[in-house]
Amino acid sequence: MRSARIVSASLGLSMMIAGLFAGAQAAWIQDSIGIIGYSVTLPPNYTPTKKYPLFFYLHSAGTSATADGSWPHNNENEGDVAILASGANQATYPCIVYAPQAPKYSAGNHWVNLPGSTPADPNWDTGSYSVETTPQSTCLRDALKGLDSMIARYSVDTTRMYIGGGSMGGYGTYDVLCRGNYTRFACALPVSGGGDTSKAKLFKDLPLWAFADSSDNIIPFKFQAQMVKALHNAGGTPKVGFYSDAFIEAAKNYGAKMGGHIWNIPFTIDSQIMPWIFAQKKAGTSIEVPKNAQVIKLTIHQARSLVTLGSFGATAVGVRLEQERAGIVRAFDLQGRPLAAQRIYSKN
Repeated sequence: MRSARIVSASLGLSMMIAGLFAGAQAAWIQDSIGIIGYSVTLPPNYTPTKKYPLFFYLHSAGTSATADGSWPHNNENEGDVAILASGANQATYPCIVYAPQAPKYSAGNHWVNLPGSTPADPNWDTGSYSVETTPQSTCLRDALKGLDSMIARYSVDTTRMYIGGGSMGGYGTYDVLCRGNYTRFACALPVSGGGDTSKAKLFKDLPLWAFADSSDNIIPFKFQAQMVKALHNAGGTPKVGFYSDAFIEAAKNYGAKMGGHIWNIPFTIDSQIMPWIFAQKKAGTSIEVPKNAQVIKLTIHQARSLVTLGSFGATAVGVRLEQERAGIVRAFDLQGRPLAAQRIYSKN
C-alpha cells in the first residue's frame, strides 16, 4: 500500500509542477533501450559543433510507466525535468536533459532492487545495502547504456555531466556512484535516498548536494543522513539541504511532498542550486606535452594500455584530448572519465 501511495501522489504532484512550465520547454525526443524508455531534449539552437552539459535524471516511483503501458516515456512531466528543460532555464543554462523511464513499477522494475524487495513492496525502508551482494537492476544498467548512447549521438561535454533524482531516483543516484560510475560525473544531487555507506569513500571528492525532509516516514531520513555521515567520515564535504517538515509545508511552490517525504530537487526553494550545478566541471589530467611534440590519435590497443581496465572497465576503447593551454592537454577516455597522467605524444 505504501508504494501505491507514493506512485499516485508523485504522479499528481509532478504533473502539477510540470504545468507551471507548460509550453516553455523544448520538444522531446523519445526512444527506448533494453527494457526502458527514455526522453531527451536538446538546447534551443543546438549545434553539433558546440559541447553541452548533460543532466542525467532518475525519476521517482510515481513516474514509472503505467501498468497497462499507456503512459510510456512521459517522464518529462517530472517536476525537475520540466524545470531543467524549461525555456527560462535553457536560456541561462543550455543543456541536454536525459530522462530514462523505468517500466511498469508494479512489476518490480526499480532503479535499485533492494534486498528483500518484491514487486508489491520495493522495501524502500531498507537503508544501506551492499552493492557487492546486490546485483545492479536491469533498469539502471539499461539507463547507463542509454547515457553512453547520448554521448555517442549528441555533442555532450563529458566534463560537465550531472546526475540526480529523488526517492527511487535518490536510491538510483547513489547506486550509480557506489558502483564506481562516480568518475563520469561532475556533481550529484540525491534526494531522499540511501546507498552503500561502505562505498562513500570512493566518491568523497565528488561535489554532492543531498536533500531530505527530516521527518520523512517513507524513506526514513536517517538513510540520507547515514550517507552524508559516511562521506564526512571519508573526508568529503557534501552540501546538505535537510529541511524540517514545517519549512517544506511553508514552501507552497515546492509541491512534491507526502508524509514528510520529498522527491524533487528543491529548485523552487533554493535559487542557488541551479547555478551551483552548472558551475561544476570535472577536472581532467594535465599532461605535459613538449613544444616539439605532436599529439597523435591513439589506436584501441594503445588507449587500453593507458587505462587500468579494473578501474575504468572494458568500455574504455579510446582517448579524447582537450587542449587546456599551450603545451598542456587534458585526457579522457571516450566515456569522459579522466585518465591517469601519461605521456600521450609523438616525438618529432
